[in-house]
Amino acid sequence: MGMGVNSVDGGRRGVCGGGIASRRLCKGNVVGKRVQNKWLRTRTRAEVMVSEVEEKSLSLSREEKRRMRMEGNTNFIIENDGFKSTGSQRVICAASFGLTGLCVAEALSTVDSAGDASAMALSALAAWVLSDLGSGIFHWSVDNYGSGKTPILGNVIAAFQGHHGEPWTITMREFSNNTYKTCIPTLPFLVLCATDVDHPEWQMFWSLFSAFICLAQQFHSWSHMKKQELPFLVNDLQEAGLLISRKAHSSHHREPFENNYCIVSGLCNDALDGSGVLQFLEKKIFEATGVEPRCWIEEQDMLRDTMRDSLQQ
Repeated sequence: MGMGVNSVDGGRRGVCGGGIASRRLCKGNVVGKRVQNKWLRTRTRAEVMVSEVEEKSLSLSREEKRRMRMEGNTNFIIENDGFKSTGSQRVICAASFGLTGLCVAEALSTVDSAGDASAMALSALAAWVLSDLGSGIFHWSVDNYGSGKTPILGNVIAAFQGHHGEPWTITMREFSNNTYKTCIPTLPFLVLCATDVDHPEWQMFWSLFSAFICLAQQFHSWSHMKKQELPFLVNDLQEAGLLISRKAHSSHHREPFENNYCIVSGLCNDALDGSGVLQFLEKKIFEATGVEPRCWIEEQDMLRDTMRDSLQQ
């Protein structure tokens, strides 16, 4: 019996050594190692989570650095311009679209029959179609006349004219930064529209017309983006012809920038370009004031460049 016990003790001694104190110390070491391993596993998981957060932070940092680098390489036409929205720009946009929402709600509150609903739908449809035409005429005017020093619309004119030199910059602008310039002129008009509760169909039309004109700059921005950069809904609306697409707008960005001005849906571009109305207006303005539209000047520059290239060959 004694030898059996001694043999077992000997086996234990082989692992932990002899004596009770040694065995307790060995057991403590085993427990300590378990706790240490558990702590290491917990630490590893924490380090992975921290690493993921840091990686995400670095990714955002890279995007921010890219934005800053592009800002640094952009020749902004307007002083102190940038791509980020400011507080005042957000307030202007909120006021404009808030008033639009109020006008639409007031108009819809008067609907009592199917006939009223049809009238509202027709007003909305007319606003969408005519805002496209209006955006084309407005785009033509600011592309060809005025400058950054023009009263009231100077910043808008400078932005549109500078866009031809660096068209990609519009895709970097945040929403309010991109749309607030066209929101400003609509504010007094929308205030008047909100008070005209006696003509709900006109209230619906003019409020949506103003909203589409303001949003035209965002639609314009989307038309410069690649398909994979756009939300699925925007892609679907572009493919359906409800919003101006990249393909439809690309024709405008060919010198001398004299066509395809409509930037809500592009639906009216063929009719506006084919009507000869813009060319007629350019001629009449030149006869009355002696001011040539920019598309004439750019066309002359193109002809001079072509002639110079042909002579050099």
